[in-house]
Amino acid sequence: MQEKSLAEYAKDLEVDKLKSQTDVLNFAAGLEDGAVNTYLGFISVFHDGQLSLLAGQLAADETEHFTLLSNALGRPLPAPFSFGA
Repeated sequence: MQEKSLAEYAKDLEVDKLKSQTDVLNFAAGLEDGAVNTYLGFISVFHDGQLSLLAGQLAADETEHFTLLSNALGRPLPAPFSFGA
């Protein structure tokens, strides 16, 4: 599998549609939300407790990013236990 170029990543992510600060913040918040849910999904898959711990720590970090971006957008805080559902 060949590595994609930056232009290919930009096209796949449709970054050409980002026209305002709000667009960029919404885009970033969506990426963070996806990251949180991905890390949470991996916690139970790992058979190594250290890897599960790391996935939990990364999920917490990404949750902080998502919360800060949501706040910058004027959105309410995420509901408890809303991630990973």
